[in-house]
Amino acid sequence: MSSNTESHDSTDSVETIQPYCGHTVLRSETFLIGELRVCRTCFLNHSEPWFDIDDYPTVLQTEKRTAHEGRATSTVTSHVRLLGITTDRTVIYHDEIDDQFWTVVPAHSEYHDTEDAIRTPLREVHSDCTLGAPASHGDDDFHTLPNGDHLALLEVAEAPYSIREWLVAHDDEFRQLADYYTDRSQ
Repeated sequence: MSSNTESHDSTDSVETIQPYCGHTVLRSETFLIGELRVCRTCFLNHSEPWFDIDDYPTVLQTEKRTAHEGRATSTVTSHVRLLGITTDRTVIYHDEIDDQFWTVVPAHSEYHDTEDAIRTPLREVHSDCTLGAPASHGDDDFHTLPNGDHLALLEVAEAPYSIREWLVAHDDEFRQLADYYTDRSQ
């Protein structure tokens, strides 16, 4: 009885190259910057094409609602608020309305697959659902970056129970944090 002890690595057929930056990586993990090909790590560290945190809107959407508490009412305002920019060039927003994280990117970014059907262009929606508020009409403007590109929604995920604790645990994943979230002492 013979046993086959040979192991076959499925990555043997995948081409590895050594781009301009000097790292040895898979060809699929490289990007062109001008005429130079670099690996994903060096590409994401390339500082020139980054938008600064001030280039993104602080609030994507606002919703006002009338809250009924016993015999009294109060107005509650919720926002989709900027959390920060990650090291892989995505922007995270916190949706206070549904308690979710939104991953947002420029719609025509060269750093993310623009053919992805999940992308949804984001508009400036400010709804007022309070008692006696007028009906909302129409086409709100797109959120636009300084280069004229629109923001697009890439992913929605459930937010953690404590965002401040989550930020401390994931500090190394963020390039910049919004002012609203920078005081993480609590």
